Amino acid sequence: MNDTVLIAIISVLGGTGLVGGIVALIKVRPEAGQILVNAAKDVVVIQQGAMTDMQRRLAEAEAARDALRQRVTELEEKVARLQQQVHGREA
Repeated sequence: MNDTVLIAIISVLGGTGLVGGIVALIKVRPEAGQILVNAAKDVVVIQQGAMTDMQRRLAEAEAARDALRQRVTELEEKVARLQQQVHGREA
């Protein structure tokens, strides 16, 4: 039981007496399940948002990686051409 519900129960019992507290607790009890369901739904929505954001970041990182790989390949080819030119002049 979370602290908020416990505080509410204690407040009701102190403010309305034992009979009133029991009646209030019986009325609040069905709502407690609904509160838990709503909280769980909110968590799912938050997790879905986080997953969407992570997927977007992953796609961006993969695109950046691919661009860097392409650039490295281009630079390796350029270095190879320059080495051939230098070796051609030495011969």
